[in-house]
Amino acid sequence: MEQSSVEVPGPDVETTMEVPMLTTDGGEPNFTLTRTNSGGMANASGGNTGSSGATPASEFETTKKLDIVDRYKEVNDALAETSEAADRASKAMDRLYGSQRASQMATVGELMKEEINLLNDKKKEIEGNLTIDQTAVNNALTAAYSAAGMAGDDFNYDANGNISNYTAVMESLFNNLSSAETAAMADGMITEAEQEHIDNLKKMIEELKAAIKQYDDTNSELVDVESQLTDKFYEWQENNQEMLTYKLELNLEVNELEL
Repeated sequence: MEQSSVEVPGPDVETTMEVPMLTTDGGEPNFTLTRTNSGGMANASGGNTGSSGATPASEFETTKKLDIVDRYKEVNDALAETSEAADRASKAMDRLYGSQRASQMATVGELMKEEINLLNDKKKEIEGNLTIDQTAVNNALTAAYSAAGMAGDDFNYDANGNISNYTAVMESLFNNLSSAETAAMADGMITEAEQEHIDNLKKMIEELKAAIKQYDDTNSELVDVESQLTDKFYEWQENNQEMLTYKLELNLEVNELEL
């Protein structure tokens, strides 16, 4: 069996390794060598390299549903279509007169009513998601307290859905983290266990902050859709009032013509 010498340069010394040429077709073998960081040799052309490239499950970040799924896409699309239809009907109405105009005003009113129904549907979806997000916040707070090894107050929510004791709760977590950092640095050396504790607590606090942001975003969406509902309801009432007034005026004109 033919032997081939492959030189593998090292940081301080030159190392030569005899590699058997195992091919039988006269071609070059698909086999190379590289030096590892520790000065050893490793097969770089393939094979099972073990768990060197694996990521610990504790460090793996799972995909969040909201990174992929738009919560309100379908109802927003329906709202956009209905709003555009109502806008076109309103513009057409302005070019009409008499009974045709009155009929078009009724069409606009029906489209506005459909918008109101869709906004109510969206409001219900947001309210459901707000409950989910609030639960996520409370669970994240519990996890942060557990990581800190402390007991603390739950979040309180006011009538508008805002967290009323946010500053006090977050400051208690900060104080715990700060104390842990100070204690770990006291002797000039931070142990592996101390570093893991600090890193885990920081991670739990960041996850809590992310959960709070999602909750606040959802709460803001609820406030926004409630405002849209109020505006659209008054707009619908105004259209109905104008339609009734126009019909009355139209009937008066018809009666006058008959006289």
